[in-house]
Formats: sequence, C-alpha cells, structure tokens
Amino acid sequence: MTSPGLSLRAFDAGGARLFDIAVPAVWPGGPEPRWPEGVIALGGGSGFRERMGITPDMTLPAKLDSIGGRLELVLQEAGAERVVNEVDYGAHGALPPAPGASLEWTPDGFVPDERPIPSNSNGENARSECLGACADRNRRVGGASRQPH
Repeated sequence: MTSPGLSLRAFDAGGARLFDIAVPAVWPGGPEPRWPEGVIALGGGSGFRERMGITPDMTLPAKLDSIGGRLELVLQEAGAERVVNEVDYGAHGALPPAPGASLEWTPDGFVPDERPIPSNSNGENARSECLGACADRNRRVGGASRQPH
C-alpha cells in the first residue's frame, strides 16, 4: 500500500527550492508515512543507471546542494499539504556526505556513509565495488617498492 499525494522536495543551503517530485509507489502507506524507517527509495540523477548499473526509484531533476540543504517528505490531502518529515544537512543538520557517499539513518539520526552500497526498491545493488571513500590499495612501482594510492 502507498500513500497517494506524497512528494519529495529539495532545498539548497539558502532555502531556495531545487525541485518537488512525486514519490514512487514503493513508499509504504498508512495514516502517517514515516521516513526513513523501513523505506528503500533510491533517488539519482539522469546518469545514475549508466554509472551504477541499477535504476533509481526516482530520477532527481536537479543536483542536491553539496554545501547543505533540506529534504522534505510532503503529503497532500484534502486540498492541503503538510510536511510529514524532513532532514537538514550541512551547517544546520547532518554533515553533508562526500561525493559518492550518502546519508545513512542510524538510531542517532542521519550520518554520512562513506562506503554506501546503493540498492533500489527491487533489491538490486549497485555494481560498483568502490563508491565514496575507498580503502587504500598498494601498487608495485619499479619492482619491489609499494606506494599507497
């Protein structure tokens, strides 16, 4: 079951709206949608499938602000709308993740996940072995010497 009328809104660090898109049918329904408990809804840009090998549940129409911003889950019902839940990231919220990383929900709130394994609502995992921060690897240079890279 899904809650009709759900949308995801994104704002930049200055509060300007970046986009407002309908949330797909993968979101669990009920009288009060909860975010992020038990929800897998993967969002990504237009090139996400080519880069990661899986299709996102939502194609985001714009990039999120890397400095900070806010995401809101908005429910529209009976001609009115209300913010059901929101997450701030950046200066006034969770630390923004590094490029290639993501925010992960923990009992202490959202924290950066430096080595995410994105999956969509169909249970498909991204094909990349190294997203975000990768473990140091050694390589041989000129025979026996090793240098981390």
